[in-house]
Amino acid sequence: MNDNFNYWIYGLTILFGFLTWLGIKLIKQAYKDNEKIKKYEFQNRTSGGVVEYESYEKAKEHRISKKTQGCLFRFGFIFTIFIGIAFVIFLFVSGFLIYQGNKGLFKEEDKNSPFYESRVESERNLENWKKEREAKKDSLEKLKSGKE
Repeated sequence: MNDNFNYWIYGLTILFGFLTWLGIKLIKQAYKDNEKIKKYEFQNRTSGGVVEYESYEKAKEHRISKKTQGCLFRFGFIFTIFIGIAFVIFLFVSGFLIYQGNKGLFKEEDKNSPFYESRVESERNLENWKKEREAKKDSLEKLKSGKE
């Protein structure tokens, strides 16, 4: 895969993560506002169960803030659910791309890389070591079988 594609996926993952965090903050703020409204209603409730206001403007402001808080909470909840799902999906896709990239399936070998020669040499050394180990193992087997 193209590295630009991978960077787009990583960028979208970060964006969805930020938007999920923003949605959670929105829900928390709506909850706090709701608590303030309920506290105001509790403190200004009459014995008949009616909320008293100082003026018509205060009653209108209270009604608007109550409706706004309800809409804000619902919007924040729905927004967070959908964006959160997108974040989780992109998180798994990003993890898959990183995993595949580390295995070398999506990237081509860069022979101009400063680490290419040392990696190839390390692979050769490992192969030689395995061959030597097998040879020693075989000679030990021959010695054991010769003594018995």
